[in-house]
Amino acid sequence: MIAPAMDLDMFTNKATQQSLHTLRERGIEIIKPTSGPLASGLEGKGRLEEPENIARKVEDFFDSSLPLKGKKVVVTAGPTQEPIDAVRYIGNRSSGKMGFALAGRLADLGAEVTLIAGPVALNTPPRVANRINIRTAQDLYEEAMEVWPKMDAGIACAAVADLKPKGAAEKKLHKDEFPEAVELEKNPDTLSSMGSSKCEGQILMGFALESDD
Repeated sequence: MIAPAMDLDMFTNKATQQSLHTLRERGIEIIKPTSGPLASGLEGKGRLEEPENIARKVEDFFDSSLPLKGKKVVVTAGPTQEPIDAVRYIGNRSSGKMGFALAGRLADLGAEVTLIAGPVALNTPPRVANRINIRTAQDLYEEAMEVWPKMDAGIACAAVADLKPKGAAEKKLHKDEFPEAVELEKNPDTLSSMGSSKCEGQILMGFALESDD
């Protein structure tokens, strides 16, 4: 690929245009310059295409040969937070880094990745197509089951809180308002539901953290 940039008179010159024509005939792709103010003071075509657009064209060229090109994959990552009141919650210790790394690698291999992420302090990996932010296990379940039928594969890395407080308070509980006990109830099992609804040809992988054998 060639991304020419030069003054307007030079770009429109017959010699330049003939050279570009010859290059095209030899299979070279020309990334056309854009229009705008030029160094000479002229206004017109000759400005270098924006670097991010050049990079995108190069990526698109190589994407066509990537092994996961055309495949759609959903990845869940990070913890969930199950509210006790307006400020307190039950959760799992998870940075989300593993799921984000897998999502980034899948995107590098050409997959169209949908990343469903719990509350983490991580930037979306480059080339990941969609990011859906969730907070609770119920949020995760609803979002995952919405997109799962459209996917070729799914990787469940989220550290889902299996239990949630029953009847969470909408405001912050003060010390004299604490209940004697916090009653818990089960959260929906997203991975199990994805597995039971899996269609022929879909691939599903799940991870579970263990603290013993």
